Amino acid sequence: MESKFTLKTIFTVAIAALLILGFIFLGYMRFSVAGMQDRANKLMAAGRYKEAYNLYEKIALKTDDKDVKEAIEKAQNLMLSEEAFKEGKEKLADGDYMAAIKAFSQVNEKDLKNYKVAQNLLTDASEKIFDDARKEAEKSNFKEALALLKKYINIVDDSSEAVSVYDEILLAEEEYDKNSKREKEELAKLQGEKAKELEKPSKDEEKEELKEKEINVKADDKKEKADPIMTELANSLKNKTHTIQSAGANVRSGPSIKSSSIRTIKRGDTIKVYDTVIDGTDRVWCLGTITSSDGEKFEGWVSSRNLDGTL
Repeated sequence: MESKFTLKTIFTVAIAALLILGFIFLGYMRFSVAGMQDRANKLMAAGRYKEAYNLYEKIALKTDDKDVKEAIEKAQNLMLSEEAFKEGKEKLADGDYMAAIKAFSQVNEKDLKNYKVAQNLLTDASEKIFDDARKEAEKSNFKEALALLKKYINIVDDSSEAVSVYDEILLAEEEYDKNSKREKEELAKLQGEKAKELEKPSKDEEKEELKEKEINVKADDKKEKADPIMTELANSLKNKTHTIQSAGANVRSGPSIKSSSIRTIKRGDTIKVYDTVIDGTDRVWCLGTITSSDGEKFEGWVSSRNLDGTL
């Protein structure tokens, strides 16, 4: 009986000891997890997100508490937020304002360590973009200015200032186009008026024209009064090609020695005569197509005396 009592006692004591140890272990675990959670929470509050995340991961191995899982997710988001903040500062230092804006706009509002600073830097970078857009507009580069603002609005879609600057530049572009159109119309009008002025003959040209008319009238009178010999000579020269016999001959603008000389031709050049005007008793003016020795062709009046070698 003593042996049985002893075994029963030992068994009971062992079970009790195990239970006590179990309770002690559970208490320790709870105390340990609570301590780790407290430590992790303090790391989060201090902005040491990576350390907090690692500690939460260890806690998750000891408990399946959903609060721990939520804390891990929050730590992950804040780690990404901190990375975005660091990237934004780097891009800002490099002068890549648009990339900096994109990074700063990804900083989490719950990131108490970086959010406020990120917003201030975002504002500074945004002002630089707005200034650049206005400068492009001042140089009449409206497409570039508007494209820059569109890119910004695609990143920061709730920026009322960006929309305001966009509308401001859009109105400036419309005004510029109106002014450009008006200036072009005014220029075209001035050019048209100038062209009309150029079409009008100058006083010298009018005098020359009157002089030529006078000469032609006199030439017609001479035809009527010409003697038969000169008439026969004039008719014989028409519709034929003649060679210049004189060393040099003046090509005139009309059938008179008073008509202006338009150029000079030389011996060997030819003239195909299609009209004549008798000038007195010793000269017939021949109008025709002249071909120079180098093949150039032009029209003018030449005296018949250059054709018969009397000059």
